[in-house]
Amino acid sequence: MTSVIRIGLWSLTGALAIANAMLAFTHIDVTNTKSPVRTGRIQPENWTKVEPIAAGSKISDFSTVVERPAFWPSRQPLPTQPEPAATPPTPAASRVKLDELKLTGVMRHNARKRALISWHERPEGVWLDEGATQAGWRIASIDEAEVRIEADGYIHRLVLRAP
Repeated sequence: MTSVIRIGLWSLTGALAIANAMLAFTHIDVTNTKSPVRTGRIQPENWTKVEPIAAGSKISDFSTVVERPAFWPSRQPLPTQPEPAATPPTPAASRVKLDELKLTGVMRHNARKRALISWHERPEGVWLDEGATQAGWRIASIDEAEVRIEADGYIHRLVLRAP
């Protein structure tokens, strides 16, 4: 490399270093000052106020986040009326066929195990605990990658598959 090119590159490098140092110590005000309001946008007075998380909160206080994850099609407002405590046994004719069930996810927190199971009537899935009953079948056991379902004395195994 010729000395002229070498001097030019060093000069350019020095100039960039000086410009970078000047920008690093320059205060730039980025506050929004009276931006134009477009029609159809949500105005600040209509925003929902979010309270900070209280110290000492338990994970069980956030069950909605686990049971109804954000950005899922199943995410709907909470029902206004409580659901019935117990569901009557489902007649065999209206039960979901075990072949239609799909294991979508498994979650374990401490000793609690839950499985996300979906079928044609509930494509978004339902989180169920071990021992829970749904649509005529019962969750017999939940492992890391499989769930055993019991119905009419038979055990059916659902395996978690890659998406």
